[in-house]
Amino acid sequence: MASIERVDKSIPAIRASADGKTFVWYGDCCSGIPGGSNEANFAAVNTVFQRLEAMPDVAFFVGDNIMGYLETAEQVREQWRYWFGHEMAWFHPLGVSMYHITSNHNTSDELAETVFREIHADIPQNGPDDQKGLSYWVRDGEFLYVFVNTNFSGRNGFGHVEHEWLDGVLTDQADARFKLVIGHHPIHAVNGYQLYPTWRVAPEDGQPFWDTLVQHGVLAYICSHILLFDVQVHRGVLQIATGGAGTYGMPVVGLMPDAYEYLHLVQAAIDETGVRYQVLDTDGVAREWLQWPEPALESPDFAMLEPTSAPQKPATGCWIAHFSISGYASLSEIDQTILTGSQTWEGPEAIWVGMFEGSNRLTVQLVPEPGQGAQRWDGPRLAGPFDLEIAIHSGMGPGGVLWRETGGVWSSLWSSTARGASQLAWPEAWNVGHGPSGNGDRPFVGSELNVNVATSGIESPRTK
Repeated sequence: MASIERVDKSIPAIRASADGKTFVWYGDCCSGIPGGSNEANFAAVNTVFQRLEAMPDVAFFVGDNIMGYLETAEQVREQWRYWFGHEMAWFHPLGVSMYHITSNHNTSDELAETVFREIHADIPQNGPDDQKGLSYWVRDGEFLYVFVNTNFSGRNGFGHVEHEWLDGVLTDQADARFKLVIGHHPIHAVNGYQLYPTWRVAPEDGQPFWDTLVQHGVLAYICSHILLFDVQVHRGVLQIATGGAGTYGMPVVGLMPDAYEYLHLVQAAIDETGVRYQVLDTDGVAREWLQWPEPALESPDFAMLEPTSAPQKPATGCWIAHFSISGYASLSEIDQTILTGSQTWEGPEAIWVGMFEGSNRLTVQLVPEPGQGAQRWDGPRLAGPFDLEIAIHSGMGPGGVLWRETGGVWSSLWSSTARGASQLAWPEAWNVGHGPSGNGDRPFVGSELNVNVATSGIESPRTK
C-alpha cells in the first residue's frame, strides 16, 4: 500500500445546507497499471481531491477505473488490486462512501463482469435478475442513487441499457426527494460524438431511458466515457459528463482537445436549491460551474429588444442572455433572421437566431471566440404560431444554448462544437427581423414577430 502524504486543503468547496449532501464525481482514468501516464494523470486529479477544504459526503467514480480488456481473470484482478491498494490508498482512511459502476473498460466481457462482481462484493444485490452485482441502487436518506449498466454482455454489450428495472426502482422510491442516475455512456451526444453505440447509448435504448428520467423527476444523469467535461439539459433533466480523471494519449485523435478540455473532477452540492457544482482542473482552478435550476432563468426582467436600446453585457464574469420570442413562421427558401447581435469588425454575427433556408428549423449561431468562426446549434422546426424562449448561458459550455416553449422546461439545443459562449464578444449592434445590413438582409418572412430580452450576471455557487 502506498504511503499517505499530507496535502494542504486549500481549495474552497461548495457547501450544502443541512438537508443536502456534497459530492465528488469523476471517471475515466483507465489505470491500475504502474508507471504509465494515466497513473500520473490520475494522481494529479487525486491531489486536487485531497486539497478540498472539506471532503464530500459521497463520491461516484463513473467508470473506466482500470484499463481492462485482458485475457485472464487474474490479470483483471491485478489491475483492480493496484487501483484500490496503491492509487486510491489515500482515500480509504477518509471514511467517505465511493460508489463504482460498470463500463467498457471495467466490464469489457463476461470474464471482466465476473471479476467486477467479485471485487465489488459489497454492492447491493438489488439489480435486475441477470445483472445483480452490476446494476444496483442505494437509498441514502432523502437521496436515491441508481447505478445503471450501459455495457452488459447480456444486452448487446457496448452502449445499451435497460429502462424497465430503472422505472421500477424510481416508482418504488418515489418518495426520495433527490434522485440521481449514474451510468457510463452518455445518452445525448457530446462534442459531436454521435456514433452509437460506440460513443453514446443507442437511441432505441436511450429514448425510453430518458423518458423514464423525465417521468420520475430525476435531477441528473451523471456519466463519463468521453474524455471531457460537458453539461446539457434535456426536458429539464441534466446530463453531466465527466471523463477527466486521467485517461489521455489513447490512440484516438480528438477525444480531449487541449484548447477546450482538461483533466478534472467535479465537486458538487445538492440541496433544496438544486444542483451546484464546480469543475476543478489539476491546478485546482474552477474552470466551469453551474447552479441548476438557475433562478435568473425563471424570473427574467424582459424588455423589448430594439436597436436603440441594446442590452448591456452584465458586469460579472458569467452571464445569461435570455430572449422571449413569438410570432408566426412561414417557410422560405432563404435564411430568415429572428434576431442578431453583431460586431462591425467580425465576419459572422456574434449571435444570430433564425432559420436556415428551406428548413424552418430554429437555429442559433454564435462566434464563441472572436476571429475563430461561427458554430451552430439546432432546435425544433417552427411552423405557424410559436411562443418560445432562448437562453445563452456563458458558463455551461456548448450545452448552454437553451430553449423552451414559454412556461415549459429547458433543453439544450444540439451542436457538435466543444465551445460555449464564455469567450463570446458582446455585440455592439442588435437587429430584429433582419440581419445587420438592413431590411433586405435575410429577413424574417413570417409575421407578428416580437422579441424581448433580459440579461443577468451570475455568480459562482462557491461564493454563495
